Amino acid sequence: MHLLPGLPRSRRAVLGLGFLGALGGLTACSLRLDVPPDVPTPAALDALRNDVARMLAATEAPTGGGDPADLDALRAAAGPEWAPPSELVTPTSSPTPESYRFADGLNSVTELVLDRLPEVIGGPAGQAESAGGRGLAALVDIAVGAVLALAPADSERAAALGRRLAALPENAPDPAGPGAGAVAPSGSADAEDPEPDDGGPEPDGDPSATPAAPGLEGFVRACYQAAYGYERLAVFHDAEDAYGEFARARITRLDDAAIQGNELRETAGLAAVGNEPAWQLDPAPVDAESALRTATAVEDLVAAAALGLFETPGAEYLGTAQLWMSADARARAGQRQLLRYRITDASTASPAAGGGA
Repeated sequence: MHLLPGLPRSRRAVLGLGFLGALGGLTACSLRLDVPPDVPTPAALDALRNDVARMLAATEAPTGGGDPADLDALRAAAGPEWAPPSELVTPTSSPTPESYRFADGLNSVTELVLDRLPEVIGGPAGQAESAGGRGLAALVDIAVGAVLALAPADSERAAALGRRLAALPENAPDPAGPGAGAVAPSGSADAEDPEPDDGGPEPDGDPSATPAAPGLEGFVRACYQAAYGYERLAVFHDAEDAYGEFARARITRLDDAAIQGNELRETAGLAAVGNEPAWQLDPAPVDAESALRTATAVEDLVAAAALGLFETPGAEYLGTAQLWMSADARARAGQRQLLRYRITDASTASPAAGGGA
């Protein structure tokens, strides 16, 4: 059995400003009434995307460590900065610097996304009434990519951001109270995704169960399968060397992620997902070199499954942490992937798991 065979190989996410309404003049009986125009206020996710785009546009190319191509890829993923017509805006001083040095800009982008996660996920009331969705997944992917791009230029700051990303589930707001156990709305991509079946497991139990079930179940199973893959591949790397030590620690982290996914299922009134006695791997590790290919394959599986967490209210913090851990693990296997979610078509909001930039 392949690793979730049939997994779509592209990712598409809509990143743009979904402003509603139009501006126009009010006239009647040849008398023009000049009404001060209103500048549309973007939603929290749209505002975050715009700020990320502005920061990346203001970031200078690296002069030492770092790759200019990484900055170009991050800018393309974020899209252009949106600004209302100048006649509608009163000029004000902005706290945002006119430009950032390469390392400062990438660091600031990731910090901005992390600082604004509670606002985007919970809204003004701080409760997760709906999931952040695939637009949030794409922005988190940019933040993760910024850390990967930052590492050659400033390894200390990149490591600090990595620790902050990994600790997100521990520091997430308590889901207890109003909104606890909320599930994805019927209009979420889990319910209306026009893509072919991704080959993932079907939700167990009642077929009318919450749409949160497929995303959480698929993620937990992906963690189990990836942990098994690391158990198999770790034996080909000495426990004393850097990668061998990491591979063994990755098993524990994946087991912990599966536990957290099951806890979210139980909070939503769903049964925990059990592990399998063994999983088939493709490619199966037979030596140290093929072990790295196995690691890359199982990390792609985890990243694919993590997409569903962004469509499940209450699971976005877990999704953010796992997207970082998977990207970091892939890089340690020698296959760094700057962006895990490729934006290929802005006309549809149906990204699927596959190779990114």
